[in-house]
Amino acid sequence: MALIESSEAVFCIDRSWSDSHNFVVQGWAFSKHGATVDFTGLLIDGLPAKVVKTFPREDVKIAWPQYDVPVECGFVANVRTPIRSTQVRLGDAAVVVQSEWGKSQKYTPIPQLGDLYSKLIKEVEKNNLVVLEVGSRVVGNKGRSGDFVGAKKYIGMDYHPGENVDVVGDAHYLSKIFEPGSIGAVFSTSVLEHVIFPWVVASEIHKILKVGGVALIDTPFVWPTHERPADFWRFTDMGLAVLFSGYFGWEIEDCGLAVPVSVHPDSDEIGNPQFPWEPAYGASRIYARKVREFNWKDFRWEDADLSQVFNGIYPTQSFNAS
Repeated sequence: MALIESSEAVFCIDRSWSDSHNFVVQGWAFSKHGATVDFTGLLIDGLPAKVVKTFPREDVKIAWPQYDVPVECGFVANVRTPIRSTQVRLGDAAVVVQSEWGKSQKYTPIPQLGDLYSKLIKEVEKNNLVVLEVGSRVVGNKGRSGDFVGAKKYIGMDYHPGENVDVVGDAHYLSKIFEPGSIGAVFSTSVLEHVIFPWVVASEIHKILKVGGVALIDTPFVWPTHERPADFWRFTDMGLAVLFSGYFGWEIEDCGLAVPVSVHPDSDEIGNPQFPWEPAYGASRIYARKVREFNWKDFRWEDADLSQVFNGIYPTQSFNAS
């Protein structure tokens, strides 16, 4: 944080980021005499800065109670120039700001895949389960069959034949390939984004699992497109929580975001200048247990009670079919 106080005003830059296109700062300023601060005079590296937004800073008002601080004293501004350290000036006040190149705030991911994967292996071995990996074909990494030596049986299934594939099939039709209720555990890594109807695949996983069986699903969220054209979806943790909702007979034991990433605009169009300061994650993960059967045969998606699918907090809405 860079702060300067004069007899007339207080000026502070408390956040910044930079890359090959932009230098962005966030800060606040107020006049000690109640005058309106003119942010149009803001200079970064001697260049007129574009003030992208102003916003309330209640924390500043609380921290400086001796002055009549306007609530709307915060700002975000940028210049389109690749710099790392520079002077930011507003009127007679100037501060030097050092920005880490391409860096932003980091966040703690919960849970880690390793923790959930280890949990799955222990459960499979302890209960001598049949475990099915959906999307088992080796692509770059080693196959996972060797991780389940204590399982009753490991089955690797993939849409394409290849190394570590025991069954070739489409995940949309799992219950036609495997006997319903015959599998003790199902897991997949970076697969759900490649299926056309992920909600159907989630229902098929539920069908083939026995009651008490578990599913571990790992999917990309903020991640580059890959294996095009069959790259259809991205999931938040809340998206996975909907697919494996208690409404459909699941109990979610772990669900969260992982692999923290920074989102930086890769062009001279700034877009949202606060992207690098917002939490972003490369993956979403869920560990869910089948606790009861569900009547998939008679179920129609349009009849689902949405408020129950998403923890009872999904907004209710009336539809006029006129």
